[in-house]
Amino acid sequence: MIVPDPGSFILMIYIKTMKKINFSCLLFLLGFSVLYGCNSANSSPDNSATDLKVHLTPSEVCIGKTDQANADDSVVTNIVWDGLSGYTYSLALSNIKNTSSESLPGEIKALKDEQESVSLSNRQIWAGLSQMDLKKDTMALLNVTVKGIKGESSIQASKSLEVHYKNTYSLAPLSGDSVRIASYNLLFEKTVPSVDAQKWAARRIQVERLFKACHLDVVGTQEALTRQVNDLLTALPDYARLGTDLWGSFSATNENEALFYNKKRLDVLDSGEFWYSTTPDKAGSYSWEATYPRMCIWGKFEEKSTGKIFYVFNSHFHVDFPQSRLESAKLLLTYVIKRASEGYPVVCTGDFNSDDSSEALQVLLKSGFLVDSKNLATSHSGCDGTYHGFDLTKVPTATIDHIFVTKDIGVGPYHVVDEELQTGKFGSDHLPVITDIKLP
Repeated sequence: MIVPDPGSFILMIYIKTMKKINFSCLLFLLGFSVLYGCNSANSSPDNSATDLKVHLTPSEVCIGKTDQANADDSVVTNIVWDGLSGYTYSLALSNIKNTSSESLPGEIKALKDEQESVSLSNRQIWAGLSQMDLKKDTMALLNVTVKGIKGESSIQASKSLEVHYKNTYSLAPLSGDSVRIASYNLLFEKTVPSVDAQKWAARRIQVERLFKACHLDVVGTQEALTRQVNDLLTALPDYARLGTDLWGSFSATNENEALFYNKKRLDVLDSGEFWYSTTPDKAGSYSWEATYPRMCIWGKFEEKSTGKIFYVFNSHFHVDFPQSRLESAKLLLTYVIKRASEGYPVVCTGDFNSDDSSEALQVLLKSGFLVDSKNLATSHSGCDGTYHGFDLTKVPTATIDHIFVTKDIGVGPYHVVDEELQTGKFGSDHLPVITDIKLP
């Protein structure tokens, strides 16, 4: 056996000991680095967009004002972000095209690790769209940026907001012997609509806006339930209604053919209703193969500033029973002839569930008393069809909503208001028909 000298033995022991120490140190340093690195990732959010999550609801909006000055403060979209505690947050809305910026709405402090939110208004959207020179039916993109500051640390995240521009339909008010007439099937309030935009809560906003923006004087509505009619009366204090429901009452769940009128411009001298049946004075009656009632609401109006008098008859013909439509047209004509023979101009509004070529409407048009207002109009706007059934894949061709007038009435512009075909913001499954008349 070879025995090493003392010096060599000591050196060997030292080398082995140092290897163990160095390896242990290495492991310690590696563990410390991993632990420190994890803690650093959790405690240093500086400039990390992933630490701030921004959500827009909805991320696609449609605005419809013709200029920024007239934009209102209604909420268009909501911004929600998952913030970090201790940071002070601010919002900016920037125009992607030219990077002009609109600060909103000052500083918002998030003191806890919880969701914070704020809303964008129509007016703020317009500020962000400044200088983009948008045209009708075009689209723009805006950047919605949320920024958080904590000392010298900052975090930031952005989301794109898609903005569709639509020139909102509006008409200037009339005066004197000119009166604006509309016919509008409002669609009854369904219990379970397929999409939110078809629910009455959403649709009524568009209907109310139409009344106000177009300064309607008389509106013959069809199909709305009594509670829908009452909703409109609450929201439109300048208007009153004529008529009961299909059963001669005012039950909240019964269907109405209500005749709305502007109380500021018109006085009611007389009014009434009749049912499309062999017993027209009997409430809720029906005949001619029909299995449920249809009716007509009429009013005798006086334009306040001129004292001129005219009649409006508002109807809803059956969709399922052709014989009923034919006989209903004959019955309506008897009432029209009586009033016209007394020397009064007459307007007939309605969802007739028939086009001009149908047998039922030919009874009216060949009578020598009534003319389709669109054939006398000085101008036309909108599509030809009036029923779209929420199908936006094709242009409506079914023209079943009409405004007829006696020949002594002058007719100005004629409109089928079809903006909802572009915006997807529905008032009904029908389009409203509007025309201006001049009383003789």
